[in-house]
Amino acid sequence: VYAPSEISHEDDVWKTFPSENDWFAGWAKRIGEMNVEAYMEEYRWNKCSIVRPANIYGPNDKYDSRSHVLPATIMKVVNGDNPLVVWGNGEDVRDFIYIDDLCKIIIKFLKDFRGYKIINLGSYESNSLIDIANKVKIVGEKYLKRKKKSILISLIK
Repeated sequence: VYAPSEISHEDDVWKTFPSENDWFAGWAKRIGEMNVEAYMEEYRWNKCSIVRPANIYGPNDKYDSRSHVLPATIMKVVNGDNPLVVWGNGEDVRDFIYIDDLCKIIIKFLKDFRGYKIINLGSYESNSLIDIANKVKIVGEKYLKRKKKSILISLIK
C-alpha cells in the first residue's frame, strides 16, 4: 500500500496514494483500517487491532493464473513455461510469510492482547521479482527432469 520510495516508513503510508501496482488492493486495505479506527472512535472501544501480513504462502495455495507471485512463478516452471515471464523490470520487491508462522503469531498476539495496535507480519526480507524468478528457476532446473534444462527469464513491461 506504499507509494514507491527508497525507504518506506510506517507513518508515511497515509501521505501518498497507493502505487499503481497495488492501487485497488491498497485502497481496500486503507479503507478497512479506517473502518476499524472509526468503529473504535464511535463506540469508544479499543479491543481492535490491525494485522498487516506480507504475501502469505503455504499448503493449499492457489497454483493457477489467479495466484500470487510465488505460486504463480512455481506453476510457470512446473508447466514448462520457457521463457519464464516476469512483468515489469523485475525490481519490484515482495516480502513473504509462511501460513503456519502467520497463524502462530496471530494466536500469540490474541493471547497477549493489550489494546489497539497495528502490526506488520512478514519475514522482513525483501525479494525482487527477478530474484524470486531466479530462485524458482534454479530449483525447477534441479528437480524437474526436462530435455531442455535451461530456463530463460524474460522481462515484459
